[in-house]
Amino acid sequence: LAVTRAGVVYSWGSGTAGRLGHGDVRDQKVPRVIEGLRSSVILNVACGHVYSAAISGTLLLTILFLFEFYNII
Repeated sequence: LAVTRAGVVYSWGSGTAGRLGHGDVRDQKVPRVIEGLRSSVILNVACGHVYSAAISGTLLLTILFLFEFYNII
């Protein structure tokens, strides 16, 4: 995962279990914008073996896992 100064999030790598946040399980060889997060300014990101997470300017934590976005306050 990478986040730009403008708060746009890119992901790439293994798409297994939908962990890249693109709504599918395809691998991404080059960085691709996570469209579902475009409406939020993202401050920080983290990722692990089967998840990706993003924290927005409103301090909303979004976890990308199994094709879905889970917002956790």
